[in-house]
Amino acid sequence: MLLTSARTTFELLRHLFESLTALNDVLFQSFPIESMFHNLSSLSIVPFTVRKISCYSTLDSLIRRPFYSEIKEFISTALLAVLIYACLRVWTHRRAQRYSKDPKTWPILGSHLEASRNYDRLLDWTTSFFDEDHRTVKMTFLARRSYYTVDPANVEHILKTNFQNYPKGVESHRRSFDLLGNGILNTDGQMWRMHRKLGSLEFSVQKLRHLTSSVYKKNALKLLEDLYISNEGVDAQELLLDMTFCSICEVVFGSAFNAESDCKTEGGSVAVALDNAQEMLTRRYQYPWWKITKFLNIGSERVFREDMTKFSSFLVKMIEKKKTQMAPTVC
Repeated sequence: MLLTSARTTFELLRHLFESLTALNDVLFQSFPIESMFHNLSSLSIVPFTVRKISCYSTLDSLIRRPFYSEIKEFISTALLAVLIYACLRVWTHRRAQRYSKDPKTWPILGSHLEASRNYDRLLDWTTSFFDEDHRTVKMTFLARRSYYTVDPANVEHILKTNFQNYPKGVESHRRSFDLLGNGILNTDGQMWRMHRKLGSLEFSVQKLRHLTSSVYKKNALKLLEDLYISNEGVDAQELLLDMTFCSICEVVFGSAFNAESDCKTEGGSVAVALDNAQEMLTRRYQYPWWKITKFLNIGSERVFREDMTKFSSFLVKMIEKKKTQMAPTVC
């Protein structure tokens, strides 16, 4: 098997060398460099200085036919050497991971090609590498390494036992800032501890359980009633997304929130806009050039900005309503 692979590789390199030689011949024939310099050589003797020593030479003595042959040979040899190195690098790289249970990687690009190919089923693709004996998966994206784990011991170590040693990092904060800001999900250190302390005072486990159970039950019953009355087909995913979003907003904003009017905007559902914004945010981790598309306001960054405008308008409206509701109490 090794002999067959080596024979195939050298056969491919032979064809590449022949193609490069033919390409060089075409390039040097189509670009009349020699005739151009021949016209210039009709000029008189040209003076030039090398390290303050005056010398004289004619262009005819510098521009000779063997000079072009040497250039062609050098270019062909250099390109062939690069191709040989690239082929051997790819071959040895893929051979080294033949029995690896992690995703396939390529030199420099890492797992980027495989992840892009499976982007529409990214979760299923990622979980397909886990099994009983392989609970931690390594992926590389350009120069960045990522680890995914389903091992309970690793999860406890990262999120509880040694949490302070696993910060989100500056790069993750920069990518997620437009959506998460400096909230608890996007901060480290003292800022994170402050958010956690405030959140634990406002949302205890018992309080959250009581609020969510009653709110979700009420909204689920209302949803079923509306579906029964309308007797029409609906998009179940969007419907459940709206119900979940409205239930969370009711828990957070209390009586200031009105599901009938506040969950909709002129541009459509706020829940759908937030869901799309989260999807566009994940693309920043997939595409290293996201800063360029953000600056130019094109592609996924343009969609992300439009969705964030809808969501920001919703938050501003809800904050103003909550302030108005609390104003008499404050006075």
